Amino acid sequence: MRVAALLLLAAACSQEPSTTATDRSAYQDALAGDVSACSRIRAPVLAAECTTFHAAAQAASDYTVALATCATVQLPMWRDECGFLVCDTAEVTVAQARTCCVDAGRYQNRCTGHAVSRSVYRTLATFSPGEEAAAWQAARSVSIDALGPPGADRAADLFVRFLVDRSNGATLTAADCGTAPEALCADAYAELVVDVAKEHNHDPARFVRSACARTVTVERATGLGLPGWEPAVDPAVQQAFQKMCAR
Repeated sequence: MRVAALLLLAAACSQEPSTTATDRSAYQDALAGDVSACSRIRAPVLAAECTTFHAAAQAASDYTVALATCATVQLPMWRDECGFLVCDTAEVTVAQARTCCVDAGRYQNRCTGHAVSRSVYRTLATFSPGEEAAAWQAARSVSIDALGPPGADRAADLFVRFLVDRSNGATLTAADCGTAPEALCADAYAELVVDVAKEHNHDPARFVRSACARTVTVERATGLGLPGWEPAVDPAVQQAFQKMCAR
């Protein structure tokens, strides 16, 4: 509703009063569920935006119908946005994305990437704590099957985020990493550092630099505001500091 109001205000600044009133009335009708109302809007950008969000609303029940609605959008930029929103709202699978995301135009890769991310996270959700090594291999396989060799890097990014999301954010524990490869556990600690730095509006590189030493103790790190860690994951954390401090 806020986006709609802002766009209506922008239209009001650039159009004749009669056209603005007509567009405002049509947009409000569209918000109320009138499927034909968007076509009555004269302002091209507002009409495209209206149709795009109407298509997104259709996507949950039938994304193929929603894509047909997107095809009526006149402005290429909004037509691409429409296709992307429809596929994303419908949460298409990787297989469905191969056809659905074609309609996302310039956002096709992003659209496909979101589908892969959903597939990887669904895969990870099927594993229990203590099965991280198997979960990683399964996630990697899903991502590579979808994206080819570049999928390995995307799987690593998603898996690291998976580890971070189950952490309390203040301390990396042995349970957070479980049986995950040490290198990915190290990356999880580095990601925690980035999260804490952003939370306090610090530059991550500068934030970590003050702690850099041949061996970084947990006392030194936490004293400077960095996340802590349990002794069991110290080798992974030291690996993380080596990478972060070398930048």
